[in-house]
Amino acid sequence: MIATPRVGSGFTLYQLGKDLHNRDPSGRDRQELRASLERLFEARFELEGYCAADARVGRLEDPIDGGWIRLLGAVRWSRNRERHVVNLGGFITEQLEHGNLTYLDWRVLRKLEGLAKRLWVYLESQSFKRSGIGEGSVRLWLALPMLQALGMTDKHAPQARRTLVRAGERISAVDRSFVGFELHKPPRRGGTWALVARRRLPAGPQSAAS
Repeated sequence: MIATPRVGSGFTLYQLGKDLHNRDPSGRDRQELRASLERLFEARFELEGYCAADARVGRLEDPIDGGWIRLLGAVRWSRNRERHVVNLGGFITEQLEHGNLTYLDWRVLRKLEGLAKRLWVYLESQSFKRSGIGEGSVRLWLALPMLQALGMTDKHAPQARRTLVRAGERISAVDRSFVGFELHKPPRRGGTWALVARRRLPAGPQSAAS
C-alpha cells in the first residue's frame, strides 16, 4: 500500500480507510484520509532517538533534506480516483532496510488503549531472549525513566506496579502471543523492581537465534 522510493504499489482510499477504521469508510472518511496524507507529505519532522549507524543518541537527521526528516517522499493521486501511490521518505526507507523500525499490527493496536497500548508498543520494539521451549522474555526495569516513558503518573510505586500488571493482562487478552507478565522483586532492599513479559516465539531459525 505504501511504497519505498524504488518500489511502487497501488492502493485505494477505501482500502486504507478500512484498514485504519476496521469498518467500511464513508465518503467523508476518505476525504479526510486524502487530506491527512497531503499534510503528512508536506510536513517536516525533527526527531531524537538512537542512531544505530553511528551508535549514538541524539537528533536523527536526513542529510538530503537539510537535516529535517520527511515521512513521505511522494504522493501520486490517480486521475480515476481509484489506485494511488504513496512513497516513503528516504530516511524512513533506509531505517526499514536496516531493521531499525518496528512493524505494529493494526488489529492489536486498535483494541488497546492507554497504558496497555503504550506498553505493547514499547514491547514490540524489544528483543525477546529465549527463556523456555518456544518462549522468550524481556525484562523492564521499573525505574523512573521507564515509568515516564510509559506515561505513568502514579506517585505510589506499589500502585504503579499493580497498574502495569493489569495493563499486561489486557495485552495478553488481545495479543495471544503474550503468555504472561510477572513482577520481580529486587534481591535487596532499595533495589529496582522489574516487569518480565513472556511471549511465544515464532518457529524457525529466527527464534532460535533470539
